[in-house]
Amino acid sequence: MYPVIALVGRPNSGKSSLFNRLIGRRIAITTDVSGTTRDRVLELIDFDSKKAILCDTAGLDLGVDLEDELEANIQKQTQLAIDEADLVLFVIDVSKPLTADDYAAAELLRTQNKQVILVANKCDRSVSENYVYDLYELGFGDPLKVSAIQKRGIEELYGLVKKAVRQFNVIEKDELDDAIRVAFLGRPNVGKSSLMNKVLKEDKVLVSNVSGTTRDAVSIPFEFEGESFHLVDTAGIRRAKKRNAEFIERLSVMRSLKALAIADIAVCVFDATEDPAKQDLRVCDFVLQAYKGVIIVVNKADLVKPQQKNRIMGLLRARLGFAKYAPLVFVSAKTGTNVEQILRLSSEIFKRRRQKFKTRDLNLLLAKLLLEHPLPADVKIKFISQVDQNPPTFLISCNDHSKVHFSYRRYIENQIRDAYDLVGTPVKFEFSSTKKSRS
Repeated sequence: MYPVIALVGRPNSGKSSLFNRLIGRRIAITTDVSGTTRDRVLELIDFDSKKAILCDTAGLDLGVDLEDELEANIQKQTQLAIDEADLVLFVIDVSKPLTADDYAAAELLRTQNKQVILVANKCDRSVSENYVYDLYELGFGDPLKVSAIQKRGIEELYGLVKKAVRQFNVIEKDELDDAIRVAFLGRPNVGKSSLMNKVLKEDKVLVSNVSGTTRDAVSIPFEFEGESFHLVDTAGIRRAKKRNAEFIERLSVMRSLKALAIADIAVCVFDATEDPAKQDLRVCDFVLQAYKGVIIVVNKADLVKPQQKNRIMGLLRARLGFAKYAPLVFVSAKTGTNVEQILRLSSEIFKRRRQKFKTRDLNLLLAKLLLEHPLPADVKIKFISQVDQNPPTFLISCNDHSKVHFSYRRYIENQIRDAYDLVGTPVKFEFSSTKKSRS
């Protein structure tokens, strides 16, 4: 497993900005609002031939009111990140004096015997560095002066982290390339994070009854039945009006769609206690447009009777255009019913998305289809071949593709899907015309 590097510090110390600098792209949400990073955000970072997992965390606030369920969960996530970390980047905002939380966090890190790099962030030219010298009181030696905003000291910090990573036993194999990337998508509060926690068997994703508590897309490496997965939980996708109401929510939706862009399989999560809404269908439309493998998961199945399940199934099949080829599973994150089936289906769909088909077999099937349902006399389909995988992509050569009706294209797609059992797998078709244009 890759070593874990955790960025730890009090709220609004600039951890997320520093995380983005080290990664080289915008992953964690960064605003001036204290506490905007609520989940741990994980990303694979490459140090030449060595790799590690960089983990951004919510602000460590040891004086928080733990009677507040959401705040208590946030602090639990940060504590878990520290427990798992091999190296901690202890980030201090030196534009302000040290606080009791800084001293308490330093003591916590010492008691856990963690390797620590002390980072003096916000060392901007406009800011006095008087508070930098106070950091020696924390007992971690010389602080490294950086400014995530102005890129000051970033290269030096990167070098120190790379040196530390070399000391760890890092797996050379690029697990992310071989892993099955599964994105959990859906409206807020349908139970995506609870499902992931049930799969992972530990609370690695922030769960609360407050709608929209998952702001960042959280990606977690995981193994199941000998196969590597990369599970992605995303911010719930809301309607445009609500997205525009809050800048942070808008960024979260963008993150969700980016997560979908790199996923192999999309798990579209619905709530069994509610009828499918327009926004549920919109989520599935995103998946359709992206040509991703798809599983329809109806969560909270333990709360409904068989008659309601049948009704929901009928509604989904009627309203979802690709529901005919997408497997539909009723699950319960609470009881664990059918949760592992999501991973087994993901593995099956992943393999089908990478299938290679023999050109000879494809053309024999095409000839059979043309014989059973002939095209008009002036339309001649000549040849079919597979030109890509993940998803399976086919090129069909004909004399004039503009005359091949949409319904006939769908007929070919459905027949190929049935012939090769392409469960949960979208199929792409490209048509080329051999007809010569007149001069």
